[in-house]
Amino acid sequence: EYFRLYETAKTEELCPQQQTLDEALDVLDQVSNQITEKVSNSRVLKGLYGVPSSKIQSILEEQEELRVMLLPECLNVISDAMKTSPPSWKLGILSINWCPSLIDAVLLQPILKHLNLPDDSSIPIWSNSVDEDGVVSLNVPGALAKRDRIRKLLRETKNDNNNINEGCRSVIYIGDSSTDLLGLREANVGILIGNSQSTIKMAKKWGISLSSLTEWEEGMDTTTIWIAENWKEIGE
Repeated sequence: EYFRLYETAKTEELCPQQQTLDEALDVLDQVSNQITEKVSNSRVLKGLYGVPSSKIQSILEEQEELRVMLLPECLNVISDAMKTSPPSWKLGILSINWCPSLIDAVLLQPILKHLNLPDDSSIPIWSNSVDEDGVVSLNVPGALAKRDRIRKLLRETKNDNNNINEGCRSVIYIGDSSTDLLGLREANVGILIGNSQSTIKMAKKWGISLSSLTEWEEGMDTTTIWIAENWKEIGE
């Protein structure tokens, strides 16, 4: 039902041409939020609250059909960015997923293991959450919230007096869906990974500049969204 309603909103009920991309994505966010409210009311997620990341990791390891793994190229890119001492970059995970423990198990723990970092590493996860009754708290309801998080990071980065190199205070945002478009546009370097034709079509409809990441050079227009086919291309 979620995907049916969301795709209907994208293809049939999308805002008129004269509205902004922010307004169009807000419409989609509202549809998504209505569906999330139905999920909350159904209590189908009851029991998810408080499940530790280690438990989810065990379930994923035991159930082959549920196994989710980060691509090696993804781990390599993140490792190259963070393995310097002190790290050249700070990592953060921004998601509309409902379960922080799932994000931790699938994304964060493999990264920490790959880098031989302790579990208490201060890598933030900005996401939604679910309480003991199965009710979802929409901390990151959609595209506008992701945009606002990137804006906040830009302000914090600009004011970070601990950065040795005054000229290298940048936020790089990598996303793969329409809910990422506004954040990608805000970041110093926004990279749309993969080949989501609906996301590319939406970006073009509202006049967002799209270019291949292979054409990127330092100092180029920060409002351009750069398209990468895969993590290997980002690493290169």
